[in-house]
Amino acid sequence: MFNTGDKLNNGATVMAAKQKDDYFVVLAQWNDAYCRFVTWAVDRRGDAYWGHYFPKQEDAMMDFVSR
Repeated sequence: MFNTGDKLNNGATVMAAKQKDDYFVVLAQWNDAYCRFVTWAVDRRGDAYWGHYFPKQEDAMMDFVSR
C-alpha cells in the first residue's frame, strides 16, 4: 500500500514499508534537525503513530527490520 517516495499525512517521505497485521511499519525520512529518520506504525489512511526516532539512517533501518 505504501511505496518508496510516498508522502505520509504528516509530510514524511516513505523509504520502506511492510504490512503487520492490521497496520504497516514504515521507515521514513522526517524533517527534524536531529532525528531525520523514523520508524512508525501507520494505519491504512497514512496516519503515523508509535514512532522510534533516529539521527542515523543505519540505526533506523535496523529498527525497521526488527519491527
